[in-house]
Amino acid sequence: MTTDDSAVDWDTLADRHWDRTPVVLRGREEEPPVAVDRAFDVVVAAAAPFRAGTRFRALPDVRFFTAAGRIRAPGDRLPGPDDPTVDHYLKRLDGEPGLLGVEQPLMLDAVLWSRVRDLIRPLWQRVGFPVLPVVAELTIGDDYGRDDAGASTHAVLTWVLRGRLEVRTGDLRDRPGDTLRAGPGDLLYRPAGLRSRESHENGCLALHLRIPMDPRLPSAAVTGLIADLLQARRADGGRVPYLPFPPPRGSDGAVPPIAPLVSVGEELSGAAGDPELNRILRIQWARRVSACGLEPVPEPGTPAALTPDHLVRLTGEVVRMPDEPGATLWAVNGHVFTVRGTSADGLLDRLRTPVTVGELTAGGDGLLPLLHRLSALRGIEVLEGSC
Repeated sequence: MTTDDSAVDWDTLADRHWDRTPVVLRGREEEPPVAVDRAFDVVVAAAAPFRAGTRFRALPDVRFFTAAGRIRAPGDRLPGPDDPTVDHYLKRLDGEPGLLGVEQPLMLDAVLWSRVRDLIRPLWQRVGFPVLPVVAELTIGDDYGRDDAGASTHAVLTWVLRGRLEVRTGDLRDRPGDTLRAGPGDLLYRPAGLRSRESHENGCLALHLRIPMDPRLPSAAVTGLIADLLQARRADGGRVPYLPFPPPRGSDGAVPPIAPLVSVGEELSGAAGDPELNRILRIQWARRVSACGLEPVPEPGTPAALTPDHLVRLTGEVVRMPDEPGATLWAVNGHVFTVRGTSADGLLDRLRTPVTVGELTAGGDGLLPLLHRLSALRGIEVLEGSC
């Protein structure tokens, strides 16, 4: 099971600063919360397809900025297989000021994703879990400043993994506001609604988590779900109608309602009360809680070839929610599936301590497929030395 070893004083952040004031919470410089080498390896992996050209609407998204603005085709300005470390990469750039940003890199590395998920869970347990996805970003910057355009709608948590980061917040035109400085291991928090400017120094490698806070964002997300549900119902694909203009008047001279648009409005209203929408929202919520908002999540792995002698145990929290009668939703590391019946009752409690597969399936092999699924989703691990 995971533990909170991040050295962050979550109580101070939650009780004194959350949604109120920016703050830097000091960490351990000699032991950053995320391994620098692993974070850099993920940046290199994300950059690989972008070195060959520009990609659009792809995740992870890689961007490179200089004083001249965004470089649309950065090529070998991005790190590659010949850059074993951050220092080597920055030296190759020959001191060129710039900022490399990788949005949603965690989806490429299940170990790194799990580490960040475990880091952030203690905060959500204190302030509540986000109902919308959290946007993760890894940045490498040297002698470069940027305005944070997303600060008005998102709160920002930034772990500095190496180098230095300075953030100025407030009304930057009329008054200086606050200046916060963070070094390796530190966590910098900025509430939503503040303008801010970041200054990256000394080859700063940082992990940013942007938490949606604007009240308009959930409405937009639910509206999108309703629209998708409505579209799925339409057998004809929902062609866009063409209407004459000006619209023809009736015999009494009145302009009739625009029937196709009125019909869409009525369908949307009906879809909003559809029980299927409520189920979709339950599934989405279970998935999001199990992922601590870090979506998209890594793809499932290959399940272990379990034998009765394998010793297994739970590796993290499994979120369960009621579903239709006789079924329960299980969410593991951002993946959701349905478990039917009662044969799995008590399984998770037994998995909290090491137990053999043979003991778990002593009453028959009915639980074996569930164990394989948990293994593929990294919900259980096979302990070394078991056979």
